[in-house]
Amino acid sequence: MSKFLFVVPPFFGHISPTLSIGASLIAKGHEVKWFGVTPLSDSHIPAGGEYIYPEDDLVEHHEELKKY
Repeated sequence: MSKFLFVVPPFFGHISPTLSIGASLIAKGHEVKWFGVTPLSDSHIPAGGEYIYPEDDLVEHHEELKKY
């Protein structure tokens, strides 16, 4: 089993293509996580995957992130 991490930009259109790839990897028994700087509902992430959103670390940057 391998581990995969998708580091995704803060736009769902960029996250979306990685979801089917991630789902295929999970189905083959791999560990898959996504890391992003915007909140994302767990319902978007394939079963068995995990989305990492470091909210506490980003609080001081929220206004700056809204520009993007």
